[in-house]
Amino acid sequence: SQADMYQLLSYAKIYEDSQASPMRLMLIYPANEDFNEPIDFKFNDINDIQLTLLPFDIEESVRNNDYCSEWFGNYAAR
Repeated sequence: SQADMYQLLSYAKIYEDSQASPMRLMLIYPANEDFNEPIDFKFNDINDIQLTLLPFDIEESVRNNDYCSEWFGNYAAR
């Protein structure tokens, strides 16, 4: 949602001096048929801030106990 984006941008502005460039932000949303791959954005109006939207399969996390640790492990390296 737009409110999520504004909140992330607010955090980015607060922490931008203490972070190395480029700053990477990630939002995790429930996966669905239309959203099942990460989506990357670069904010053109703010220097060196990149945003990635990550799909999280809630149903799979309930069925598979290892899903969460594997999922977060995969995206922690991004």
